[in-house]
Amino acid sequence: MATLDPRLLAPRERGLELVRADDLGGLWSLRLPLAYPRTRSVNVFLLDRHTLLDCGSAVGAGIAALERALELAGARLQDIRTLVLSHLHADHASLAGAFVERTGCELLRFEGPDTNIDRLREPTIDRAERAALARVHGIPERDLEVMIDFPLADDGLQPRPPADALLRPGDTIAGWQVIPATGHSPNQMALWDGTRVIGADAAYPGLVPYLEWGHTPDPIAEYEATLDRLEELSPALYLSGHGPPDDDPPGRFASARAAVAEMQRAVAAAGDGNAWEITCRLTGDDPDPEPRQTWMSRVLCVTRGER
Repeated sequence: MATLDPRLLAPRERGLELVRADDLGGLWSLRLPLAYPRTRSVNVFLLDRHTLLDCGSAVGAGIAALERALELAGARLQDIRTLVLSHLHADHASLAGAFVERTGCELLRFEGPDTNIDRLREPTIDRAERAALARVHGIPERDLEVMIDFPLADDGLQPRPPADALLRPGDTIAGWQVIPATGHSPNQMALWDGTRVIGADAAYPGLVPYLEWGHTPDPIAEYEATLDRLEELSPALYLSGHGPPDDDPPGRFASARAAVAEMQRAVAAAGDGNAWEITCRLTGDDPDPEPRQTWMSRVLCVTRGER
C-alpha cells in the first residue's frame, strides 16, 4: 500500500475569473472559487440585500472573491447584516471569521454540534484523543499524522466564530423556512420558500456523499431522513452548494438515495477487517490522502464505528 503524500492535498491556484453571479428571481446565486484539488467552486446565496447564506473558503481568493461576487449582484460587503451558515464545512464557512470581523454582521447557524469535519479530523477535539481513536480503527503510525492533521487545501483550521443565535426547524430567514438537512453534516440545514429548496450539500446526483462520522449516532439514517424530508416538499427547483440549479429534484433525490445504498454495498463487499483495512480496499493503492480520509469517515458511518 502506497504511503500517503500530503503534498497532494495542497491548495490549487484559482482566481477571480471563476466568480459569477446569477439572478434567480428574488435571490442571487454567487459562485466562488475553491482552492481544492478536485472541487473548483462553491455556491453561496444572497437571500436579500442584507442576508447572505454561506461565505465560502478563506483559502485562495477568499474575501476578494466574495466581494467581487456581491458587486456583480449589486451589493457590497458592508450591506450584509446577517450571515447564515448552511453548515460549518470549510468550503462553505471557513471565511466566516474574517467576514464577521470585517463587517460586524450577525452570525447564525443551525442547531447541532459545533463541528466542521468527522471526529478523526475535527480540530476542536484534543489531538491525543483523535490519535487514540485512529489507532483503534486500524490507522498505522506511518499514515496517522496525514489522516488526522492534514486538512484538504489547508482549509478548516481558521478561527470559528461563535454563532449569535442557533436556528431551529421552522424558523424563517429572509422569507425562507429552515428545514433540517443533517447527515452530511450534523449541523446542516436547508431553506425552503414554498417552491425552491436551497439544499447546500444535502443531495448530490449519483455521487457518494461525504458523511461526517463521530458526532451523532447514525449519519446515514439522518441523511436518508433528510432526503425524505426534502422530497416531501415537492420543490420545483433544487439549489445546491455546488453546481447549477436542478429542475428535476425528484430525480436528484432518487439518485442520491441510490448512491448511499451503493456506498453501503461497497463497504459490505470489501470484506472483514477494521475500518482502515476496508477503506484501503475501497481506495486502492493511491497516495492521495483525500479519498482515504473521506472513505474512512464513510466506512465508520456504515459500520457505526464497530470495526
